[in-house]
Amino acid sequence: MALEFKDLIIGYKNSRKSQQIAGPFDLKIPEKKLTAVIGKNGAGKTTLIKTIGQQLKSLNGAVLLDSQSIEKIPNDQRARLLSFVFTTKLSSENMSVYELVALGRYPFLNWYSKPSKKDAECIQEAIVFTALEGLENTKIHALSDGQKQRAFIARALAQETPYMILDEPMSHLDHHHKAQLLSLMKKLVNEKDKTIVYTTHDIEKAITNADFILALTEDKSFFNTPDNLIKEGVFDILFPQEQVYFNPATSQFLYRDPKSK
Repeated sequence: MALEFKDLIIGYKNSRKSQQIAGPFDLKIPEKKLTAVIGKNGAGKTTLIKTIGQQLKSLNGAVLLDSQSIEKIPNDQRARLLSFVFTTKLSSENMSVYELVALGRYPFLNWYSKPSKKDAECIQEAIVFTALEGLENTKIHALSDGQKQRAFIARALAQETPYMILDEPMSHLDHHHKAQLLSLMKKLVNEKDKTIVYTTHDIEKAITNADFILALTEDKSFFNTPDNLIKEGVFDILFPQEQVYFNPATSQFLYRDPKSK
């Protein structure tokens, strides 16, 4: 099974006009790998995630899953293939960690069925895997930002999908919790055979941790391993060069002193 973008152009449209944000994309997301989507604000990172999740329709082309347009896959089947972690807040944070993680089992239940032993096992395994033991009865509003992100990932893990799509999962996290979250995502890839696509503003951590990077610029996109993107000079053109430059030796972005010549 493969997640692919075929002639994909993303953006916004209404009855009167459409606005292209990025694309066209023609690429296949490598399976059982960690892929980061990077680019400056407005480059189309979240728009791409929403297009994969069908919150937005593509302007052209298609997102394919196992060679089938994702638009044509019924919602219940799609929910068993793709799980999402968005940055939007819950409508109510008064539920417990266990209740939130249990929501991940919804694709396997109907209005009349009760959670099975298998459901309970999946929920508990997700809680243990994300190091949330002891917090099962804690309300979401009482968690730290890092714990909340782990709880949302646990919900996606309980959904048992081969693909996990995360939009800015490291937002509002300090360096320690960013490192924890990246370690968790890599563990999901290596131990649970997950294919993970995530958007991030932290390009330096993406370079040192992701297996592949999709870099979005105003004019085009680039997709490759971090090392190959460095060799191609892609990170040199992400930001205005008179303000920021990339040091390939340290994989760091540095600010230019406006007073220097």
